[in-house]
Amino acid sequence: MAPTELPALRFAAQGETICTRTTWISVAKFILLNYVTHVFTVVSAPGATNLQIFTGMIAALFMPFLGTWSAIVIIMRRPAVLLSSFRAASESGAMCMVVGCDKNGAVMVPTAFADEGLCLEDLEWSQNDFRYVHGNHPVASGVCRPGYGIQRLESVIGKDITYHLIHIPPKYRIEPLQEGCELEDIEIPNSYNFVQAIAAIAQILFASKELYDSRGAQINQYGYAAFGLTVIPYLWMSFLNLFAAVLHSHYSHMYLVHYGGGEELNDSTPANENTPSIDGTEEGKRASINVRTIDTPEDDAQREKNPDAQALERRRKAEWNQALRDSVIGAVGLVYIRPETLKEAPYQRLWRLCESLITGKILDTGTLCKEIGHFVIWGVSLLIPYIIIHFMTRFEAANSTAVQRFAVVGWLAMGQALALLLPFLRLYGKPLAKGLHFFTMMLLLIPVGVFSVVIVSKMILESGFCTKM
Repeated sequence: MAPTELPALRFAAQGETICTRTTWISVAKFILLNYVTHVFTVVSAPGATNLQIFTGMIAALFMPFLGTWSAIVIIMRRPAVLLSSFRAASESGAMCMVVGCDKNGAVMVPTAFADEGLCLEDLEWSQNDFRYVHGNHPVASGVCRPGYGIQRLESVIGKDITYHLIHIPPKYRIEPLQEGCELEDIEIPNSYNFVQAIAAIAQILFASKELYDSRGAQINQYGYAAFGLTVIPYLWMSFLNLFAAVLHSHYSHMYLVHYGGGEELNDSTPANENTPSIDGTEEGKRASINVRTIDTPEDDAQREKNPDAQALERRRKAEWNQALRDSVIGAVGLVYIRPETLKEAPYQRLWRLCESLITGKILDTGTLCKEIGHFVIWGVSLLIPYIIIHFMTRFEAANSTAVQRFAVVGWLAMGQALALLLPFLRLYGKPLAKGLHFFTMMLLLIPVGVFSVVIVSKMILESGFCTKM
């Protein structure tokens, strides 16, 4: 048998660039390890469905800055490790409440919302019929059988009522259902996603190595169109997602709370099963509130003439509220909300805080710092890719073509241009505006993303993988 010749081995000198041939397997490995792995680091919202999680992953794959913004919102919350189980769930946005509306969209229960004249449109900022909710409720969904407790509600309130879930922001006070029970003693099921953390660490390591290996021949040939630079936004997003996953646990379900009254209620007011009315409409607590009912002016005038009608009205409201409460099984607490604050859009709250800062009478330093922090970290996230590219290439084109430069930097800039709207959508955007933005973003970025991957694949096959020693 003829002897087999082995390739000669030699040591590479310091600073020498070593290149290896590539195949389509090498290209697939590059895409999987540096792009696709990244989608498993995306942090999902409490109660998110599999479809919502998958959609978020696909969106983050073609627009990593979308995942970056989601991570920033989570990071700016108080760390779960410093809070009790219940407070951590509330801070993570895992609380929701049932409201009932008539066919015209006017809220009927809780009756305090009706007294304030709220309608479903006013709740657009917080309304979301979550699919995965702990317990039973009358809101129809793909998981909960539509109409749990509906017979009792229809017999007391009426048949033309539709029910919706609204999200409870962390700023509202929540108290235990039972007197003498402390929130710190209530455990809300949660978990830390170790697979997600491992995926984030793996993606950070692979992307960091790819970015390091882009020095030398790759940058000399392609300049700022070097394909290794495409991992920068994914690397930064994976880092933020890892940070968010460490600070906050994951909630597979939303948790129900009952309406306990307005924030004007004294903190010492007992919140338990024996409270006469769960919306604070009994005579002692509602005497100072200007009540506006959903009835006609003739009915209001009749009640003013007849004191018994006022008592009957209070009794009717208490029955309606109790019927709504009885239809919800598995609630974990009572939330205290001034109904009029639900009409307030996020930008209105931010503007009020800014006005208080200008006048020197700061209303809520913590909230103001949090909002400023959102914009600061977001601004840094947008600048980091260009800072790294400038540091590594000085934005020299080298031998790259215009198509190659667009595939690397044009795709990045296009994604950032659409992502610039994200903080403002959070403040100004209603669900319809957010949906249109998401649709437009995907419609534009998916074709551009596919085009960029094709160009990057050709660049990898042409140049091979090179490492500067």
